[in-house]
Amino acid sequence: YPENAVRTMHDVCVETEKSPTAKVSHHRLHECFDHIDETIAMSSMYAANHLGVKVVVALTDSGKTPLWMSRMSSNISIYAMSDSVATLRKTTLYRGVYPCGIDKMNDAEWEKVNGRVVSILEEKNIVEEGDMII
Repeated sequence: YPENAVRTMHDVCVETEKSPTAKVSHHRLHECFDHIDETIAMSSMYAANHLGVKVVVALTDSGKTPLWMSRMSSNISIYAMSDSVATLRKTTLYRGVYPCGIDKMNDAEWEKVNGRVVSILEEKNIVEEGDMII
């Protein structure tokens, strides 16, 4: 019986997540934000949900930006990239957020940082050429 109960719960969850209302979040849509990282997170997730983005990447030292992102209902995976083991451990507890280590790139050009992020995601078979990433 436990196996049937789990299978039934799984089926209910899968069908519920197919609903358009489950995919579009109105979380704090008409509110003002108090923090810059919160504003960036909410803007990124809003854009991702409307552009057909495959994944969202948050380069983070503290883990706060992916935490804000995880509070929005979305089927888009969020990758928290950090060189801090403590931050990566913390982000494992966030809904829909996957921790991913990245070497510290002090004073690197943004093109190099973006290239490294894409390389990591491609190496892990998370994205492929042509996928949109925020």
